Amino acid sequence: ILTDLIAYRTGGAQVFSYLNVSRVMTRGFETEASWRPCESLTLSGGYQYLVTADRDVLEDIREGRVFKRDAESGASSRLSRSEYAGLPGRSKHMANLKAFWENPDKGRFATLRLIHRSRWGIADMDGNGLINRPDEFGRGFLQVNLSAGTTITRGLRMTAGVDNLLNHRDPATLPGLPGINPYLSLSIKANHKSENKKKTNPP
Repeated sequence: ILTDLIAYRTGGAQVFSYLNVSRVMTRGFETEASWRPCESLTLSGGYQYLVTADRDVLEDIREGRVFKRDAESGASSRLSRSEYAGLPGRSKHMANLKAFWENPDKGRFATLRLIHRSRWGIADMDGNGLINRPDEFGRGFLQVNLSAGTTITRGLRMTAGVDNLLNHRDPATLPGLPGINPYLSLSIKANHKSENKKKTNPP
C-alpha cells in the first residue's frame, strides 16, 4: 500500500491517497555503527540503500509497452529500465550522523545530528503513471539539528536548540519542514517516594 500525491487544493495544500500495488520489489540494506572515543562523547550513524519497483511495470518495460514524454519537445519514446525510478516517496539513499556530548557531574549535554535524504519521486508529469523524469522528483537535502541543555536545579532542566539549521525549505514536497526552527524548553522531573505502612487488625 502506497501513499501518493494525487492533487492540490486551491490554497496549495496537498491531497494524498492510498494506492494498492499487487507485486512490489524492494531490495537494499541498512547499517548502523556507534563509537565512544571518550567517556563524555558518543558518535553514532546509519545508512540505508533502497531500490524499489512495481514488478508489473518492470515486465511492461521489458516488453516495450511503456513510453515517456520529453518535457521540452513533447516527443514520446520508449522508457528504458534505467530511467524507471521505482515507487514514489522512496529515497535510494538515506543517512544520519549523531554526536552526543554529556557532562553528568554538571548536568550538561549537547547534540549534533545530520540527516541526509537523496531525491525521491513525488508525482507523474508525463502521463505514464511512473516516476522517470527529473522534474518528477523532490530534491535531496541535508538537515542539521543542534541542541544543548543544562540542569538548573535538581529536577529542573533547560534545553535550547535549532532544528533545520541550514533552513532547507521545499513547500511543494515537504510541507512539514517549514524552515529553520529554534526552540527553548523547560522540563521538570518530580520524584515521589512511597512509604509502605503496616496495617494492623483491630482487636
